[in-house]
Formats: sequence, structure tokens, C-alpha cells
Amino acid sequence: MNTGLGEFAPEYIFQKPEFYEYLLVAHPSQEVNKQLKEEKENFSSTYKVSVAKKTLPHITVADFLAKEEMEETIIRYMRRILKLITYPHLSIARRLQQNIYEKAMFEYSKKTFYASFEVNELVLLKRKNQFDACTHVNVFKLPSANNLFN
Repeated sequence: MNTGLGEFAPEYIFQKPEFYEYLLVAHPSQEVNKQLKEEKENFSSTYKVSVAKKTLPHITVADFLAKEEMEETIIRYMRRILKLITYPHLSIARRLQQNIYEKAMFEYSKKTFYASFEVNELVLLKRKNQFDACTHVNVFKLPSANNLFN
């Protein structure tokens, strides 16, 4: 069972000072963003986990480590490989203690949530430390569905 605990081993990763964590994210529409913020607040108050409400709602399309001097190459290659992305995900909370994770999974397995929105751009972010705020690196505009084959 993948609990999300330690799968990215952030404590090890951020011990390597020459690396940054890069995240490729999509931001939900305003309406979905509002719903997700409410859910993150609810999760935070129910499970007493403040990290749930500290991050803005986003869909993580990819995350990886790289040296900052690789940014221009990363951006160039991202433009070529965006079509290969297959497993985007949205987090309500992360890095939970095992007991909180198990309780939340039990309760959330009974809930349903559905929303859809069009993604017009992906944003590449980076941070030096897992507790740092992310900074923007680049925005990748995506073709609209109407222009996809024109």
C-alpha cells in the first residue's frame, strides 16, 4: 500500500545542496480551486494537520530533482515531452503520520468528488528546501482542444 509516506524521501533529497526540487503543475479553475481550498481547510481542522492548508491547490504533473544550471535544458526538453505525461495527481495533504493517514483513508474512501476544468497551461516551479515556497521558472502554454489539430 502506497501511503505517500517517504516515497519521495525529502529528508535525503534536500541534504544535497546542489539540487532543487522542480514541480510541473496545473492550477485548477477558480470554481474548483475554491472547492479544493475548502476541502483542504476541512482536512486540516479534522486531522489537525496544518500542512494541508499551507499549499495552494494544484495538480502535480511531474516532480524531479535537478541542478539549477540545468534549467534552460529542462525548459527546452519540457516543450518536447509534455505529451508523454500520464499520471497527474492532486494532493489534499502530504507527508502524513501513519495513524493520520489510515484514519483519513478510511473516512475519505466513503467520499466522492468530481470536478472538471480545462487546463490551458502548465507551470514549472522550483524550491531549494521542502519547506521553502516555490518560485516560478516557466509557463508552458497548451493548445486548446479546438486548436489541437489545426
